[in-house]
Amino acid sequence: MSIILRMSNNRPGPDNGLPASRGLAFGSSRGLRGFRTTSTLRTQVIEASTSESPLARFFRTKGLLLGGPTYAYRSLATEQEFTKLSRLLQQNGSWMGKTADDELQLSFHSQTEQKALQKKFQKSPEYRELRRELNRAIEDELDWLLSRNEQVKNGLQPWEYLCEVFKVGKAPMTRLEAKKVLRPIKVNIYDFIEYERNVQRGTKPQTPKRFKTDSELGKYSKKKGRVYALEDAKEDGVLRLLLRRIFRFLALA
Repeated sequence: MSIILRMSNNRPGPDNGLPASRGLAFGSSRGLRGFRTTSTLRTQVIEASTSESPLARFFRTKGLLLGGPTYAYRSLATEQEFTKLSRLLQQNGSWMGKTADDELQLSFHSQTEQKALQKKFQKSPEYRELRRELNRAIEDELDWLLSRNEQVKNGLQPWEYLCEVFKVGKAPMTRLEAKKVLRPIKVNIYDFIEYERNVQRGTKPQTPKRFKTDSELGKYSKKKGRVYALEDAKEDGVLRLLLRRIFRFLALA
């Protein structure tokens, strides 16, 4: 049974056999700036995209392009896998502002200098684009998980399911009605995705931790490395119903 979760969609979806993350140029000889992909790598990337969840696909395809055949996706927490991936880009890729001295700092300079280099790297357009692609894959992951949820397959709208999870409403309801009753719910989106994965594994997980204020949520998200940029979410997507404006609180963490 096919569930359409978006009112509009102009990018590859999680169930069509194409990579969910944008920016991988399979039709060209380059995947990321500074990387030339071989036909073998492209074959591995495409094969990996046929049966995996959107996040797994994102990490494996990007990892192959950045690290080659030796890269191993190990299904770690999303923030841990992204740290591995961004480290590969920092070490192996060309990014704006990178110098020959920067490459030496990765291995031979002090920890303080390496942290300064990491901050410099995280301000680069290449890092920011990789982060945006991660966020797109996270949204695709949520949509993909909800499309496989038994209650959604049996007729609930995805937003109705969210309301049932947090016990703030009953179906039937419109998306706008769901948006209003979900507004007080403050949870981390990474946590909710992990919750939904466990639901589909047949366990009975506790609902994600709920925070009283946006400030508490922001501090928690920053500390855990589990921050999602609101501007990367689709206006009419299910994900946006759970996102809160926490940017101003991140510096306090």
